[in-house]
Amino acid sequence: MAPFESSEVWLLRRNRLVLAAGLCPLVLGPAALMWGAHDIADVRQAVALVVGLIASLSGVVTSLYVIRANPLRVAMPGALSASEEGLHFAGRRLARLRDLRAGFVVPTWGKPPRVRLERRWPRGPIELRTRDDAEAHALLQALGLDASQVVADFTFASRARADARVTAVGWTLLVLWLVGAPILGSALADPAIWLVLAVLAGVGLLIVWLVVMALPTRVAVGSDGVLVSWFWRRRFLRYADVRTVRPYGSGSEQGVGVWTGDGRVVKLPIKAQLTQALNDQQTDLITQRIQQAIAGHAQRRSGTAPRLPEPGGRSPIAWIRALRAVGSGANADHRTAPIAAEELFRVVEDPGAEPLARASAAVAVGGGLGAEGRSRLRIAAQATALPEVRRLLTLAAEEDVEEEQLARALQRLRAR
Repeated sequence: MAPFESSEVWLLRRNRLVLAAGLCPLVLGPAALMWGAHDIADVRQAVALVVGLIASLSGVVTSLYVIRANPLRVAMPGALSASEEGLHFAGRRLARLRDLRAGFVVPTWGKPPRVRLERRWPRGPIELRTRDDAEAHALLQALGLDASQVVADFTFASRARADARVTAVGWTLLVLWLVGAPILGSALADPAIWLVLAVLAGVGLLIVWLVVMALPTRVAVGSDGVLVSWFWRRRFLRYADVRTVRPYGSGSEQGVGVWTGDGRVVKLPIKAQLTQALNDQQTDLITQRIQQAIAGHAQRRSGTAPRLPEPGGRSPIAWIRALRAVGSGANADHRTAPIAAEELFRVVEDPGAEPLARASAAVAVGGGLGAEGRSRLRIAAQATALPEVRRLLTLAAEEDVEEEQLARALQRLRAR
């Protein structure tokens, strides 16, 4: 990785005065409750009991706000450097590279850009302010967290929340049950057993409805496309098929919409945050990440791909060996020119290439690679959202991978 250095970066720290003010009611409220509960007949203690109850409830709200929203951050200037040794600010290490799991440029319209680095649980994120967008993206590239280098995983609300038809069907069934159960009970001579069955059916319907509305949507944004997973269903949106990406809605009905070339829209509803400002920030952040990946996808498109052996009537193992022969030049003769490794890498690293073409090129180039070549394959795998392609690129980067493993991975990709 290329090192990053800057002498003008600001570390955004939590404002301790605001944190203390937000937590104060949560500390003083229970104390007033305990003192007032000793003798409710005493006017002073009764007042303390009421004040303590109000302070405790308001303390829960203010504590959540100052912890989640983190208002009025304190900006500390200093020099920042990023290298294989980790992220260092003002001479001390903020994090090791393996502790960072994701990085984003947070949209701040009209202000200097902000970089948020997500750390592995239980550590909180690191927030930095850079001079401009170019410096912010250079920092992410140095850390290996840019949109072209690694897949960004997001958790959205249930897809059902974005579909008005699902909501309408749920409410309709609930109303029919509430109205139909009493009518059924009054129309029957012995309604007891039917009422019990109706209640059980209604409870079962409610449980199913709650599960449908609560199950989150998983979204992986890679250099090759967006993978949307909900329940057992998966949909992969290639950037070549995406027309535009933009936020939609507001409040609890807010999210990111991905419009495809055929005019359809895939709505991804976000999980509601504490404030509308946090909702807007979340939708803008995700929208910008997908737009960055699309821009990188367009810039990295390669030209004509080299011709590789097709499966034809070969067995999977024979196909693997034919691809490896192309990569090593074993099949070259006066009529067949060898394919250079860089040509194969160009296909592997092209996020807009067909998934099977990328996988075939990875198998072809994978035999006999050195440490640098295997590192390139791993980087390409980390940036790929489609699981079958990512799995095959990872296998091709291994030094002693078995042909049977590659054959099974290729078969799964062809089946998809």
